[in-house]
Amino acid sequence: MKAHAPLLLALAMLSAIATSSSHAEPPLAESLRAQVHAAVQAVYPDDQVEVDASIDPRLRLSPCNDLSVVPRGQARSGRMHVALRCGSPTVWSAYIPVRVKVMRKVLVAARPLLRDQRLSSDDVREETRDITTIGNVPVVPADALSGLAPRRPVAAGTILTLTMFATTPLVESKDVVTLSSQVGPVTIETRARSLADAGFGEQVWVENLTSGKKVAAWVTGPGRVATRPSP
Repeated sequence: MKAHAPLLLALAMLSAIATSSSHAEPPLAESLRAQVHAAVQAVYPDDQVEVDASIDPRLRLSPCNDLSVVPRGQARSGRMHVALRCGSPTVWSAYIPVRVKVMRKVLVAARPLLRDQRLSSDDVREETRDITTIGNVPVVPADALSGLAPRRPVAAGTILTLTMFATTPLVESKDVVTLSSQVGPVTIETRARSLADAGFGEQVWVENLTSGKKVAAWVTGPGRVATRPSP
């Protein structure tokens, strides 16, 4: 993501703010903060994202007119890091911590759920919640309720994730599956062999048939796995 011309002034302002303060963390200059928000939003294109970014006042950033802003992975417990990389006029890089909320409509338990209780639509309700509080685990899709039963009791108001339920295997050991990997905005698909049985949203080790490398993946559908869990 390339910076626009006003970013040169924004970073100069940011440097001046950092120089004048040695105690509090000043907010990022507005244009840079907007870039950080856009970069994080791109990781969660279908969700409402709230980003709170600030910078260590001891960090000195030279003015830049060729800046890339790259989020590092996904938010965990409301936090993630963003890489800043300048290509001109001076080459430099920096990492800044970012506090993130990713608001998404999810299913929650409408009442306490018992172990092995078969779910019905009356047992759940839809709420908008911050999904970074549950880590990178897939939530229960609205169309996947039929036949699900908790492995253990679930408290009312809990976000329902697929790891709470027994699932039917969609991938079996020795199956040849489609392995998807996300590299920036590009999705790369290749063939792999499953090394175990796994249901939707569960992790499974697979062997890339091209490279022979074994990688951890998550089941996203019948005969399909991905190197990161489904949102």
